[in-house]
Amino acid sequence: MTNCGIECPECGKNSVVPKNSGSTEYVCLSCKFKKNSNPPPPKKEPPKLSSVAFFGAIAFLIASVLSQLRPTPNRPINLTPNLTLNQQIVR
Repeated sequence: MTNCGIECPECGKNSVVPKNSGSTEYVCLSCKFKKNSNPPPPKKEPPKLSSVAFFGAIAFLIASVLSQLRPTPNRPINLTPNLTLNQQIVR
């Protein structure tokens, strides 16, 4: 005698069969255990390269703007107010 179904995890009998032909749902004929064999939903994909490149470009632009705002050795900071030629202090 051949087995007519898959072994049931609940009752242990070989009586698990597809509910309908071509169905992904299985049922045990002995204890009415049901199981859907659909694959699990796909995992969330990692960020795509285009989004990583976009945020990288934004970060680069922000860093460029901020570096322009900082004083550089070639551009000294003038701490005295703008005075006319007659008011400047002679050293």
